[in-house]
Amino acid sequence: MRHRNGHYLWCHDRGKVVARDFEGRPLRMIGMVTDITEQKVAEQQVIESEARFRSAIDALREGFMLQESNGNIRMSNPQAADMFDVELSDLLGDKLESILAQAVTEEGLPFLPSEFPTVIALKEARGVHNVIIGLNDGNQVKWLEVNAEPIFLPNAKTPYAAVALIMDVTDRRQAEEFIMLQMSQLNETQLALEARSAELETANERLTKLADTDGLTGLMNHRRFQEELEKQLDSAQAKTVPVSVALLDVDHFKQFNDTFGHLEGDEVLRSVARILKEAIGNRGTVARYGGEEFIVLLPDAKAVDAISIMEEAREAIASYNWTHRLITVSVGVETCTSASCHDRIAFVNSADQALYASKNAGRNRVTHATVLEEKAA
Repeated sequence: MRHRNGHYLWCHDRGKVVARDFEGRPLRMIGMVTDITEQKVAEQQVIESEARFRSAIDALREGFMLQESNGNIRMSNPQAADMFDVELSDLLGDKLESILAQAVTEEGLPFLPSEFPTVIALKEARGVHNVIIGLNDGNQVKWLEVNAEPIFLPNAKTPYAAVALIMDVTDRRQAEEFIMLQMSQLNETQLALEARSAELETANERLTKLADTDGLTGLMNHRRFQEELEKQLDSAQAKTVPVSVALLDVDHFKQFNDTFGHLEGDEVLRSVARILKEAIGNRGTVARYGGEEFIVLLPDAKAVDAISIMEEAREAIASYNWTHRLITVSVGVETCTSASCHDRIAFVNSADQALYASKNAGRNRVTHATVLEEKAA
């Protein structure tokens, strides 16, 4: 209906005949017109919000699935349908029993639908992580890693649904099985992938957190660290306070991998990450920079403080009771003390040069960039 001001309204019109003539033709009617514009606008906003969320999950490399408390699969993306070898239209509204008919556990036993992560998340109201499922089509087994989280309505203790992120880890499994065979059945590693979920907005936040985390170590990843570094540099300039950054590299890591295998190498990286995070504590932020490199951001830390902190971390790693052989790290540190320090790339590069100086000086040591500047002078 068009309003006299020119805009349009949504209305709900109801009427009833209350009097007729002797031939049954209507003489009088009563009716009611209700303005439902706000309701229509709200409905459209919900539709648009769901469309945005669906676009986000469709863009994921991982499979996504939302299962309601009644067992129905309410939402999914094409990647999940491909992983389960079903059409997306067949997956939606279906039950787990049909898509898990040929599923097996890592031990080769039938995988029960009651053990599926979303089912447990709904039943026990908790997250379920790193569950491995094999789909046997008669010729080969496709291995999937599933992580699930329950979703709660505000103030509710019982979840109304659960979301799952699904990864095809077949190639990884095959590689692990080969290494295990060659290295006398070494323990396989599992990627740590946190699956976050809640209402639609909370689910988006959980997905964002997953994108910020390194899957192997659980630390902040390279991309997220760059954002944090830029934020801290801006803050340091505004407050005119120092900020330090340290780059660490695991000494002779390639040689370790060649000798003991990549699975043991991954375990070293996880242990270094854990020791480093414990040593730094609340004094800074630890991230995996790439490969065997880690990076530490130390807000408000002067050069002498940064060196002291990183010496503690280096010593903690070197004194750890390592399984195969001593593991050490080389460290390079740079400190920004002026308001002109705003180039994060140059800042990290200075720490990187100090790191290489530590390696050239014999490894297992901490070098500050000022040492290089003094030598250059």
